[in-house]
Amino acid sequence: MGPMEYADRRTAELASLEAHRRTAEGSQPHDPAPMFRLGTFAHSLAMELLEESAASYRIAAQRLEASGDLGEAWERSRAMIALCFASLGRAEEARQEVDSVLAQRAGSPSALAAMADLYARRGERGLALEAMDRARAAAPDHPLVTGISAQRGLGGGAAGE
Repeated sequence: MGPMEYADRRTAELASLEAHRRTAEGSQPHDPAPMFRLGTFAHSLAMELLEESAASYRIAAQRLEASGDLGEAWERSRAMIALCFASLGRAEEARQEVDSVLAQRAGSPSALAAMADLYARRGERGLALEAMDRARAAAPDHPLVTGISAQRGLGGGAAGE
């Protein structure tokens, strides 16, 4: 399936999700079945989209590796793979992605921000803050650094705790 066919398929699925939502909202107020079906459909779509996202980032990373370009785009692609895996509950695979980037580029803000996210998901706030402080020191305005910092409440830094 080509990129345009894939985009058309996803657009149709999102339209179907909207139709399901409207149907569920118009159902009997005490009938949970339509909302349950909507939730199940939305969850299934989200999981599938995360898998597709990870696969797309993987292709981008492989193309960059093949060209010998292990710069910011490669780092960010690998960090995004890790974040997709983490969202899918595949923590070990997520950690492997982050570790592989840090093995090549120890100060990667993308990988450090992803590492902070992984620690935060596990409830290891001190380690999350430490990783985010390192990411922020490397690139304070990096989109993954600012985004994950805000999303996970890691803006204060370890010193501010």
